Amino acid sequence: MIIKLRNRLIAAIMVFVSIIVLVAFLAIYMTTYVRIYHENLEKVNSEEIITVTSDGQMVLDGQVITDAFVINRISPSLGVYFNLITNASGDLVWIDSALALNMEDYEAAARIAVENPDGATAEFGGRIWQYATALSDGLQLDYGDSAAAPEDLTFIRFLDVTDSHQTLNNLLITLVGLYIVLMIVFFLLARYFAGRAIRPMAEAWESQRQFVADASHELKTPISTLNTNLDILYASREDTIQDQIKWLDNSKKVLSRMMALMQSMLELAKVDEMSDAYHVEEVLVARLLDEAEDGYAPLAEKKNVAIIKSADEDVRICSNASMLQQIIGILMDNAVKYTNEGGEIQMSAYAEKGEAVIKIQNTGDGISPADMDKIFDRFYRGDKARVYREGNYGLGLSIAKSVVEKLGGKIHVQSNAERTVFTVNVPNQKPRRA
Repeated sequence: MIIKLRNRLIAAIMVFVSIIVLVAFLAIYMTTYVRIYHENLEKVNSEEIITVTSDGQMVLDGQVITDAFVINRISPSLGVYFNLITNASGDLVWIDSALALNMEDYEAAARIAVENPDGATAEFGGRIWQYATALSDGLQLDYGDSAAAPEDLTFIRFLDVTDSHQTLNNLLITLVGLYIVLMIVFFLLARYFAGRAIRPMAEAWESQRQFVADASHELKTPISTLNTNLDILYASREDTIQDQIKWLDNSKKVLSRMMALMQSMLELAKVDEMSDAYHVEEVLVARLLDEAEDGYAPLAEKKNVAIIKSADEDVRICSNASMLQQIIGILMDNAVKYTNEGGEIQMSAYAEKGEAVIKIQNTGDGISPADMDKIFDRFYRGDKARVYREGNYGLGLSIAKSVVEKLGGKIHVQSNAERTVFTVNVPNQKPRRA
């Protein structure tokens, strides 16, 4: 499901980005196209008034032309172009060109313009030309004693637009190539950021899935035990309660452990759902250690374990008192369970760099290096044999870590073959009410 969500997110991002880029590139191309088109249109339709008088012969590329005038001139503002004039019969009667084109090209150009007088583009002489036609109202041609009337003549201008077309083609190729490159880049970025965006969700989903699986696994054994006890009781219906007290006591113990597990699961869920708007006030850390020492002293005495407290009495910190108390309680409970007979537990607290540092350390078998990185994972237990003996389900340290992180602090563990030390760093916060 998470992968499908990521893919949908990537697809949505790509569609959105591709539309924006496509619209932007299309706007660039169309703007350039319209600009070039209007520039060429303005050049090809620019108006000229010319009067030419001649009664001699003209020579073009070695050919004697007796029925057409040829003028070699150029107007830099119009670019590369040439002008033609045809009579009412469509015959070429005048050429205004400084280009190296032969007579066949001019005649072909004249035929194209006569056949399609509305103007378009044509290809000849290895170039692309845009042309326009108009009645030569401003032109008077004299052939010696006879003159052609302006209304009988058609003025045709051919403008070389090869470079313009090439510019547009190059722009199109550039934009298409850039579009492909950008899509690849955006895809990689979308894949990266989509992965980062759903990573917390994926981790939460995996954590929830693992939590449910682990909880189901933890409940499977006590439920099986209860079922077995009930089967034994059903098989001995004629016996008294006293006769079956062993199985009833066993069921009671199993239920107690199940209740403890459910309570831990509820506490963990409560921490996960806790908002950051908790109550913050000045807390005297030494007082919290005193309360924890008093609370766990009876359990420690049963194992002949000494509790040694060494804390600066003036260590104060702005934080949440109940959350700190919960952290200390979990660490003390863990220490009492795993301290060896006749061992000791040391509790200490001091201020360092604006933080309160709380340490709970105990003697006894240390934590193996293989378990160090997993000790705060939910339902993780290094010594599975102690599950029923100590009532440990591997949730306490996970709860402690979650609470510490809610307070903006850090918790870490150090251990060797003889001693284990849990250190909690809690930062100062600004006082506030929930």
